Amino acid sequence: MAGNMTKGTLRRTRRLLLAMLLCMPITLVAGDDIGDMLDVAKDGNHYLAFCVTHIDKAQQVGAINPIICSHWMSGVVAGFYAYESASHETLFDAPSGITVGQIEKIAVKYMNDHPQKLHEPTSLIVLWSLMDAYPPHR
Repeated sequence: MAGNMTKGTLRRTRRLLLAMLLCMPITLVAGDDIGDMLDVAKDGNHYLAFCVTHIDKAQQVGAINPIICSHWMSGVVAGFYAYESASHETLFDAPSGITVGQIEKIAVKYMNDHPQKLHEPTSLIVLWSLMDAYPPHR
């Protein structure tokens, strides 16, 4: 299908896809936690405040933070892979078998190492963290 598209149309499609990914909402949330979920996506400060403790408490039965944070991160990363597939452009070169938990730790480390970027959208910070940890082979 991409062979039928002009370069300009393909470029616009890629930009639109990336814009949608950076604004991607979570699709599975429980009840009143929708506000917390939206805060997680807002910026790095909100992500750290809501999600960083869940990484240490992931073994607690019934905790909602791990579900929201992991599901949100999984959706963002799936969006990055969808963009790569549609655009034939590699954003990062993560090893096969990398887990959501590993990606969460990479993102949190990046946020802690780059506090000047915490005002940026969380999905953008996640992308930067993966590009930093696993630069694309070009």
